[in-house]
Amino acid sequence: NIEEEYNQQAFKFIASSSIHKPGEWSWTLIHDKPRKSQVEYLTVNGEFPIFDGTFGGALTAKFRESYPEKYDFEKNTTTSDPQSHGAFVKVYDYQTNASRTMISGDEGFRHKFERSVVDSPYPIQLTDLRYNSKFPQSSTRGFRQELENGNEHLLEGKEHLTVDTESETLGERDITVLLFKNDDDLKDADEKSKFVAGTSTHMDATGRTGVQKDHAVMLTINGQTHGSKGEYFLKSIGYSKIAGDTLVITDFDALANLVMVNMF
Repeated sequence: NIEEEYNQQAFKFIASSSIHKPGEWSWTLIHDKPRKSQVEYLTVNGEFPIFDGTFGGALTAKFRESYPEKYDFEKNTTTSDPQSHGAFVKVYDYQTNASRTMISGDEGFRHKFERSVVDSPYPIQLTDLRYNSKFPQSSTRGFRQELENGNEHLLEGKEHLTVDTESETLGERDITVLLFKNDDDLKDADEKSKFVAGTSTHMDATGRTGVQKDHAVMLTINGQTHGSKGEYFLKSIGYSKIAGDTLVITDFDALANLVMVNMF
């Protein structure tokens, strides 16, 4: 049972330092409990643990040690020098309904991640140290920028709407609707599968559902998805024929904190 596994094993280590206070790091260990709508995190005497200095040097050293000397490390990787500011996340024993592939690979996990981070102001580097693969790293700035980076030829249409919700709390909301071309109208349908796919393109992953099934409609705050509706939602409102090729992004920026808590 994936849900039970996930509740027991979903741990993440996070360390972060502000660009305004470089070298001052805080860190914690987070345990997700989605079935209970809870997140547990480590504090010491009610405060996040802190340390001074740089971060990432040990990771880089371990990364280099895990590859043979003949490996062209400089050509195939982009591991940066130890950092004085930024955010680092290490995931332990994760369980998702994306395919079981490398985190850094161009497969299910990365697509799932890009539906969670729709638009990032900075590149996010994905590193997988479990295998001696040829390309253990990749970077992304989220779904929107990956699409705009030379892939808009995959779209049949793109519409930006401003909708008045007639709610004093929600006000006007910006909505982007993307309709991808039919596979028959593309020279290479695999290109589209990087953005819209019912299951991962990985040949052994057909049993693990893909991003479109769960995240056809994304509700975002500051470029991050805080809620989503699946493909079935589009079908339920009359868009059955194009639900598999349609993606909707609704912007919920500038909401009061209490409203965000109540909504998401």
